[in-house]
Amino acid sequence: MKVKIFAVKKEIYMRKILGKPMFQYVVEAVTHAGLTDISVVIIDNNKSIEAEIKNIFKNINISTHDSEQEEKNKLLTLGANMPLITSDEIKELIKQEEKRIYEAPASTHVNTEKEIAEAIAVLQTRINEKHMSSGVRFIDPKSVFIDSTVEIEAGATIYPNVIIEGDSTIMANAIIGANSQIKDSFIGAFAHVKYSVLDGARVGAKTDVGPFAYLRPEAVIGKSCRIGNFVEVKKANIGDNTKMAHLAYVGDADVGNDVNIGCGVITVNYDGAKKHRTTIGDKAFIGSNSNLVAPVEIGTGAFVAAGSTVTENIPEDALGIARAYQVIKLNWRKK
Repeated sequence: MKVKIFAVKKEIYMRKILGKPMFQYVVEAVTHAGLTDISVVIIDNNKSIEAEIKNIFKNINISTHDSEQEEKNKLLTLGANMPLITSDEIKELIKQEEKRIYEAPASTHVNTEKEIAEAIAVLQTRINEKHMSSGVRFIDPKSVFIDSTVEIEAGATIYPNVIIEGDSTIMANAIIGANSQIKDSFIGAFAHVKYSVLDGARVGAKTDVGPFAYLRPEAVIGKSCRIGNFVEVKKANIGDNTKMAHLAYVGDADVGNDVNIGCGVITVNYDGAKKHRTTIGDKAFIGSNSNLVAPVEIGTGAFVAAGSTVTENIPEDALGIARAYQVIKLNWRKK
């Protein structure tokens, strides 16, 4: 059987809902029903999106007008704005009676913002129920929004008011705490994310993130790490067992294993024109309120004294102190 999917109004059928353009749900339902001879007819003559559609589905025919040629075979016609239609409904539609052309009811089409919001609610329920049937635990599934592109392994727990988007993977027994937002990120097994935002990050197994941490693109966190409250990481590799308990910024850096980064530590990565990297060796200790002015290297086992502004490399096992001497002026206030 031949299938024609009619696309009218790009702002509707190309609207992304829960990680996919609306028309993609229709095509997937058709293919899951076992139908492969599919054509998309772009009624609004918008050729600019042909490449985008072909990029998603390689074996799909696209035209900008409906051929008036009589179809010899049976024909199923659908709208590209029918994201709620399922493969079972398509099979049932074809079974109902013997005829040459089959059309889905007009009531199944989505056109207005209200209808889109209602469709999202239905799709989200389906997505969450699918995860629950696979062994994922939801504390309050009605408050959780998960894209259809997200993968979650059995044993993971999702708390209320969580958003998981894009190309994200949550491994077994991970816990995603309330009010977290995760996009295009990987969360390892037994990791725990609390009240945090992750965008393009990777979190290793048994690592704790948050509360109120921000992991930006290319943040790669190792196993059994502690990324605490109000810690921001960007374009940095953090080794296993490294701790950043609170109030630190690590950007454009390579940090080894078993490193302790104190409160208020900053990697000063931007000189006003270019970004520079900081390297911190295994088992180094970075004291609180220190500035590491990149490019700079802190050797394996080295110590940086609290309150230092480091501008030169510190060798292995050395102590670096880069701060002014304390001066006390007696009776200064009275004078």
